Amino acid sequence: MKALKDRVHDVLDGQWDINIFRSLLKDLIIDNSSKSMNLVAELADSDYGGITFKGDLQMTACFAIINWGSNGIDELVRNTIVNPSYRNILNVTNILSCVASGHLEEHPFHRQIEQAKILKVSKEESSIRAAREGLLELMTEVEKDDLFPIGMMMGMQFTMNEKVKETFFAAMVARWFHFDKSGVESFKRLIEENHSEQTYHEFIENNNFLLEPFSANIWSKPRFGENLVPDFLIRAIDNTYTVVEIEKPTQAIITKAGNLSAAATHAKRQALDFRSWAIDNHLYAKNKFPEIWRPTCLVIIGLESNLTEIQKEQLRKENESTQGVLKIVGFDWLYNRAKSVFDNIISFGFNRSFKVK
Repeated sequence: MKALKDRVHDVLDGQWDINIFRSLLKDLIIDNSSKSMNLVAELADSDYGGITFKGDLQMTACFAIINWGSNGIDELVRNTIVNPSYRNILNVTNILSCVASGHLEEHPFHRQIEQAKILKVSKEESSIRAAREGLLELMTEVEKDDLFPIGMMMGMQFTMNEKVKETFFAAMVARWFHFDKSGVESFKRLIEENHSEQTYHEFIENNNFLLEPFSANIWSKPRFGENLVPDFLIRAIDNTYTVVEIEKPTQAIITKAGNLSAAATHAKRQALDFRSWAIDNHLYAKNKFPEIWRPTCLVIIGLESNLTEIQKEQLRKENESTQGVLKIVGFDWLYNRAKSVFDNIISFGFNRSFKVK
């Protein structure tokens, strides 16, 4: 009997019919190896020479790879990011929305896939979580320059199931606010290294969800008057403003004696100067920054994980003393908050419930 790899290549070369295709997928599933998984992913990714019903073949292979659970889903997502064709994005977005919502049976192809005995795994928790993570990654990684990528938007029409649509929409929200899981993990690596302050500024500027996951606007180096230029200014969804000053992760927040470091004290004074200017020049400031009024301040410096318990207590007291006007945090505080946003979207953002009166 021909090797599985050779049979896959025969199919990709056009030597197949639907029964041969399904038989090959079943044999690959039975083999259950990582190499077979990669071959199924290749079948899901192929254009099949542009034949009319290529979408049916691709989708059948997408269903087959779910038999490898989270590993198969991860492979499907990786391949789509590498080859973000319209058909790949549409197929994978559709199937991930169904798996992530726990309603794979709502996919239009499910019945014929089930009859062909190609699908064995459907509602394992690990697969559901992998689908949720994969859907978010796919939404944020492909067609970044398009506000409404057609491959994704067309995916909203393939099912009437409200739970599946809700899952799809939750992932689109993450795209809308520019959430980026790879950016979060890259930030973690960056703050563990020693770079210039400008390097950290540029990274945060390019991944500004780190400053505020749900912002209306974020300005980099906005000008306050003639000489005052903070690092960032955040306008939140509720029109509250925050002035941000950043230093470096390698700088100390609290000294061994339990006092604010010189760098933290300097950044604090600068942030408060920016706030005072916005208050004293309210009419002028409001023309540049709509609805700005008594902005709060955020200073980002050092790493809180490097503090002793006594130093953490001193930082807590320092932040309490400013009564919500100013907060000093470490770069790892930004990372932990961004990671929590992603974790909570995965755990809860796809499980919204609504009360209908």
